[in-house]
Amino acid sequence: MGLTIIGLLHLVAALQAYLGFYLSPPLVDLSAGVVVLMVAIALFVAARRLARPLPALEVGNGDLSNVAAQALRWVQENPKQAAIVAAILGFLAGAMPETRQALNEILYPRR
Repeated sequence: MGLTIIGLLHLVAALQAYLGFYLSPPLVDLSAGVVVLMVAIALFVAARRLARPLPALEVGNGDLSNVAAQALRWVQENPKQAAIVAAILGFLAGAMPETRQALNEILYPRR
């Protein structure tokens, strides 16, 4: 968390340095403050949405809904591991076209 805050502070300092060439100092400070405020509001909204409980799961008759219910249950029980798995899969899908194609074949099999 500390590195994130330091990174954000460096980005704000870089924004101030860049805008210093084009705007007056009070406007530069005001614009940097607005950017920090928008980031804080976005983090607050994201935290509120993540803190809400998930709705109850409605289980259907098919096998796919049973698998989905088991996966959702695992995500609810292990949120940190699920976030790590999602981040790794997202990176792999974006970095390697072969992985993206394999995931598409798994998710959307040809019949």
